[in-house]
Amino acid sequence: MQVRTSIFLTMLMVAATLGPIVAPQAIAQNQSNAEIPEIIGDIEDFDVAIHGKPYIMTENETIYSATRLHKMAWADAGYPNLVLPFANNHNGKSTTKACTPMTEGQTLTVPISGGTLSVEVAKSTTNAAYLVESTSTVPSSTINNLASTWTSTIHPTNTQYFGNEPDVDNNCQVQIVIYTIDGPANIGGYFSPGIANSQEAIYVDIDDLTWANTIFAHEFQHLLHNARDPFEYLWVDEGNADMAAYLCFGATNTIIGHANAWAQFPETSVRWWNQSDNGADYGAGFLFMLFLSSKLGGGQAIQSLVADTATGGAGVVNLANNPIPGSPGNIGTTMPDIFANFTIATLLDDSQNPFGLDNIDMYQNCGNSQFCRMQITDSNSNWGSVWQRQGDDLYGWGVRAYKFTGGTGSPLNVMVQASETDFAGRLVYKNIATGTWTAEPLIFNGGVATGLVTDFGNVSDEAYVITWYESLVDDCDYAQANCGWPGGGSSIYPTGTVDVYATLISQPATIRQDGMRMHDRDNDTLDDTMEWILEVNSTAFWETLDIKVQAFNNNTLYDEIDIPIGVGQGNPLNRSVWFTPPWDGDWQLYARLFDQVGNPVENAAVLTLATTTHNMAPVATGSLSSNTSQTWLPIQFNGAGYDIWGLSSDNQTYTHNASPAGYIWDFGDGVQSWLRTPSRAYTSVGEYNSSLRVTDVGGKHSIPQNWSMNITDTIMPTVKISVGGQEVMSEMVLLTTQRVMFEAYMTDDNVPDEYLDFQWDWGDGTSEGGVGYIEAPHDWDNGSANGTIYSLVLTVSDGVFVVNKTLNIIILNRIPRQIYDLPMEVDTLTPLPLPTMFTDDDGTITSWQWIFYEDVNLDGGELTKLSVFDQNGSTDENPTPAWLTPGQKSITIIATDNDGNQTMAILYVTVNNQRPVALFDRPDDGDTNTSYMFQSHSWDPDGENGNLSTIWTISEGNITITNQTSVMHTFTTPGTHVVELIVIDERGLASLPKAYIIEISNPLPIPMMTIYEALYGTTGNPIDVPGEDESNYNWRHTFTDSGDIFVAPGRWLKFNSSGSRDGDSQYEGMDIPLDQNDPQWNGIVEYTWDFGDGSPLVNSPNVWHTYTTPGLYTITLTLRDGFGTGDVNQTTRKVFVASAPEIVTSKLFDDAVYSEGEYLMSGSAIDHDGTIGFDAWWDDNVFVDSDGNGIYDDDHDVAESIVGQLALVFSWDLDDRIDVDSDGDNTNDWV
Repeated sequence: MQVRTSIFLTMLMVAATLGPIVAPQAIAQNQSNAEIPEIIGDIEDFDVAIHGKPYIMTENETIYSATRLHKMAWADAGYPNLVLPFANNHNGKSTTKACTPMTEGQTLTVPISGGTLSVEVAKSTTNAAYLVESTSTVPSSTINNLASTWTSTIHPTNTQYFGNEPDVDNNCQVQIVIYTIDGPANIGGYFSPGIANSQEAIYVDIDDLTWANTIFAHEFQHLLHNARDPFEYLWVDEGNADMAAYLCFGATNTIIGHANAWAQFPETSVRWWNQSDNGADYGAGFLFMLFLSSKLGGGQAIQSLVADTATGGAGVVNLANNPIPGSPGNIGTTMPDIFANFTIATLLDDSQNPFGLDNIDMYQNCGNSQFCRMQITDSNSNWGSVWQRQGDDLYGWGVRAYKFTGGTGSPLNVMVQASETDFAGRLVYKNIATGTWTAEPLIFNGGVATGLVTDFGNVSDEAYVITWYESLVDDCDYAQANCGWPGGGSSIYPTGTVDVYATLISQPATIRQDGMRMHDRDNDTLDDTMEWILEVNSTAFWETLDIKVQAFNNNTLYDEIDIPIGVGQGNPLNRSVWFTPPWDGDWQLYARLFDQVGNPVENAAVLTLATTTHNMAPVATGSLSSNTSQTWLPIQFNGAGYDIWGLSSDNQTYTHNASPAGYIWDFGDGVQSWLRTPSRAYTSVGEYNSSLRVTDVGGKHSIPQNWSMNITDTIMPTVKISVGGQEVMSEMVLLTTQRVMFEAYMTDDNVPDEYLDFQWDWGDGTSEGGVGYIEAPHDWDNGSANGTIYSLVLTVSDGVFVVNKTLNIIILNRIPRQIYDLPMEVDTLTPLPLPTMFTDDDGTITSWQWIFYEDVNLDGGELTKLSVFDQNGSTDENPTPAWLTPGQKSITIIATDNDGNQTMAILYVTVNNQRPVALFDRPDDGDTNTSYMFQSHSWDPDGENGNLSTIWTISEGNITITNQTSVMHTFTTPGTHVVELIVIDERGLASLPKAYIIEISNPLPIPMMTIYEALYGTTGNPIDVPGEDESNYNWRHTFTDSGDIFVAPGRWLKFNSSGSRDGDSQYEGMDIPLDQNDPQWNGIVEYTWDFGDGSPLVNSPNVWHTYTTPGLYTITLTLRDGFGTGDVNQTTRKVFVASAPEIVTSKLFDDAVYSEGEYLMSGSAIDHDGTIGFDAWWDDNVFVDSDGNGIYDDDHDVAESIVGQLALVFSWDLDDRIDVDSDGDNTNDWV
């Protein structure tokens, strides 16, 4: 493959150098000949032996594809007009692109093999245009049938498995050109890659339309495959072409013939297309592609393979390593493993994954109507002698299979001898109980491999040897240059031969002891190693066995080793095993044989007697950081060693190489250590012999490992004095009594500090020191303003050398020390006692100077704005200044001590502006009708009262009023209200709020009541029943001289509350009852009428009522407002219900009455209402003020009172025999 790839890359580079890739073009209806692309290759050159790829094979004729002719010619020409896979504008058909399909009846000229051709568009569909040779005719029914099959089967199936067409000509159609190619049979169609840059076209012979659908499916696959992987090998491309025909139309005789050809001749290479006569090339590729589709994800998997520009086996491996999620997979990740599972699958076609194909059924026997499994080369079931088969040849990546049955329970032993070294194989056998298959690799060594099936006939009853030649030359087309191989010609694909042998092993392999030798490897006169000599023999051809050797002490296993050995043909082989124990004891060795599949060989075990063997001494391999050093400098001793013990097959490497269990260091100065890596320093000069011995787990010591140590002391101490970790070089300035910790930690010597002698001379007549005296504190009492000098001398001795270091210590007098540095705060006009600012640690302060940068008052006491502020300095230790104005003030303080040293400091004082005071008189509580005036009496203690700004806040309505000394306000809502005043001085400082709480009481509702009698407007008579339309009524007000109502029983009165409202002033003029959402709501939430006659209470603003019983009644109207839970108020009025006059005359005539006589009739009656002592009048129209007094309903529309004797009216019906007014009543004709 490497040779082929480099050739392709060279071709591509040449093509890129010669010119740009041809851009796709649509073929116009009236195009010129110059625009028509040329098909590279001529069918006149078609040679069936070289180019023929049969679509259809019948008894009488074979129909071939000429695609390979055109692709080879295109390759030979250097791949002109090559469109690289997935290049720009060639990414495949899009569902959103605009298409320009051909139209039926359109004529155009198209390229064909060997020239051009005039064609007519016989049919145009969404994805295909059928172009028929202009001089020929194809029945429309045939075209329609072809189009139907293409649309429903060929196009969707092929694109599902091989991807969409690239549509380089932007018509979303594949051109299917139907013309006379060469008459019936021979060439049936082709695809030309040379024009793939400008159009998608496939060609079919008009005389072979019987097989057109198979040709379409086959050539369409070539078109799609070429668009994605134009360099793909034939076995992959043609295998997919056969699979396309199978997927579209099932198992035709041709497809079955191709597959069975390879199944019957599997020695034919799968990966080399050598144009075999029997179609086995097609069958190999077809079955391999079906295998990949079955195991790796169907159409998606094949699409992935086609789209992968890696070719041949490389593309297959890529797909196997990236299968479609959810697919069965498990076919291997290398080409040898994939090929092995493919051959097993075609041999067995079992349901056990991956040993079968899920997309076809394969049978044991081959025939024209069924697929057959890969046929075995030979078989055997008679084990009377050794079975053998020699000289079977096969091509690289061809395969042969051999079947064995008839086992007796003895192991089946097979051997494969190949002529080449790159053979591989599998030993496949079936478990009788479970029916599952096992495939064991045949491991070839020098061209020979052996295999073993145990219990053949008992556990396993059917076995196959499958072997193939994994030649280094793999993927290849025809006789290309890379098909050659060492030893063959440049165009000869690798071949090899294989010999297969099989027999039943009647006698199992044997093992016996052939002697024991003891060795003393550590030369301590004690045997510490056993050499056990074993003899192994086998009657097999050759078998690889394992000797498992185990070491026991007191029946406990401590070690084991597996030693492979190959024996056969009855020739014994000796093998030695060595063992050295971890500790002394009586040790036994046990050996047992295992066959090459891991099963123990029957009766093949031996055991030694218990043999006393001693522990072999460990070996010390320690190291030192150095064997020459100075005293007190540490030396790193690194302990190391090893203890070899256990079993060995070569007496060189043993199963255990353990670290020592213990270490013993002897330093030669009387000191020892049992640490593995001690750090050790010698304290005395001299020569020392140090050694290391290691101990193993068995307690045995190694031979000592020795070193000679040379210890000297040539290092002089380097003295350094430091303070606080910082070295002092020459001098140091301190203050009196300033205590300092002097250190010598930076002193450097090989002798540790704790063993050096340090002597400190302070230069003031005192000293101290001793061994390890590495630090010392000191202070000096006397100093001066210019400094007193003392010499500090540190002397260090390490026992060999004495070195000193001198420092000059300058002691200064201490200046006064500031003891107060906090800022202070005070109000204006307020004396501030100032603190003591300094102290003198080594003397006294003799003078104070305070400097004020703004005139202050130092008198103390209570101050006002009229006090005098004219001082700017003080010599007191604690003056008490006061400032007139606020702000940040600074004070400079200078203190002088008895040595004349001065210290200055600045003290910051924040003088606060005093807040103004807000004042106003507290008002009394009131109600919503109370008018308030609030007057400010505020003042500023350190400013002008007249410059104060005022902010009044009234909680009702959240009202804020500014810069008014007095405000007026009337509260409109009852409840608790707050009035607050804040004043601000001219410096912007606000006072604390001054606020009062005022309780505003809720005024009671104001009830209003009118009571009118309703009369019919037309007759003036009282109404019978109240109606909804009151516009037809007149209203009469009947009232007494005391304002009460006077009415006859049964008369309807209208009780009206108009004018009633909540007493709050905000409801003045409001006249809408109950509806709180109305802007004219009068504030009343409930009306209650009590008529005083025991009738139910009525809750309505206006009501009707009538009284039936004479008497005096009190009417009560109760109102409830909406404040809180509701305050109530009521009003009352009396109603007199009149009683009927009493007729007191009982007899009208004293004598008899005669006709036509004249008689005087008289009667008397009593008005009892008149006896009560009141008068009553009518106002017949309450809307007219007839007396002009401004009150509309108090007019006396009758001259006299309607109550009393004078108000009585007498009416007579003189003849009850006659109905004068014809109303049906003879007794009411009043005169």
